[in-house]
Amino acid sequence: MSRRKSGQAVSLFPFLAVLVSAMGALILLLLVTTRKLHNDAVAKAKAEQAQQVAEAAQNLVPLPIPEDDPAFSTDAAEFVVTVQSPAKQLLPPAPPPVPDQTLEREALRRQWEDKLAELREKWDRLQKRLKQGQVLLTTQAQEEEGLAVELSDLQARINQLLAEKNEISDKVETAKSTELTLSQQLAVLQSELDKLKADKKEQANKFQLVPYAGTSPTRRRPIVIECDAKAIRFPSEEISLSAGDISGFNPEYNPVRAGTDALLKYWDEQRMAENSAASALQPEPYLLFVIRPGGTVSYYVERRMLE
Repeated sequence: MSRRKSGQAVSLFPFLAVLVSAMGALILLLLVTTRKLHNDAVAKAKAEQAQQVAEAAQNLVPLPIPEDDPAFSTDAAEFVVTVQSPAKQLLPPAPPPVPDQTLEREALRRQWEDKLAELREKWDRLQKRLKQGQVLLTTQAQEEEGLAVELSDLQARINQLLAEKNEISDKVETAKSTELTLSQQLAVLQSELDKLKADKKEQANKFQLVPYAGTSPTRRRPIVIECDAKAIRFPSEEISLSAGDISGFNPEYNPVRAGTDALLKYWDEQRMAENSAASALQPEPYLLFVIRPGGTVSYYVERRMLE
């Protein structure tokens, strides 16, 4: 909208300038024409007056001169001119009155003054419109300057936003690269963690019970029985007895008692088979119960089976 108004204002100024120039030329032409009309009217009036005088002179009748009048005799010794008063009837007729052109000149003057006043009024209106156009042009020029400043600010803001966008894009790319690197590192760490967990799990499943060696020279061999929530195990023999394996047996005869007796007998025979008097004096092996979490019930069942 501002650009359209600016275009109209810019086209209005040459139009007003041309119009003012045309009005000035018309006023000058009117002055010259009025002066020429006035001169033509005066010349016409003078010509008509001269023509009337000439016509009046032509209408004059010459006075008759009598031949026998001694006053007009050329033979006389003295030339005597006798002037007689002309007879009343012999006077030439009076010329017609010259028409009074004062009214015509006054009418022309008034017409010229009215036309001049009208042209002055138009001139004043044109001057007023010209001033209004100049004010409008000044206002629109100021608006254009303000719009230019605003446009410059907007362009600077757009450039700033584009720079920020590019910076953010670079940061996003860097973040993506960092994320990818971290993801790779996380995958490597997760793999190492899984490996450590697996190693730890394997290490946790591998244990060894070492008999306590006190200050006394007496050493007894333990027979380990492991109790957990699912079974009763003999770790040294890698034998497991589940609840189904021992159900239906009584305390006098059952797999737990049979296995325990067999191990006690085996290690006792091994102790006695050694060719050493000291080994013969060693005490018999004993039962060592290892109770895992959840293996309390298995422990009491095993105790019941061994009573």
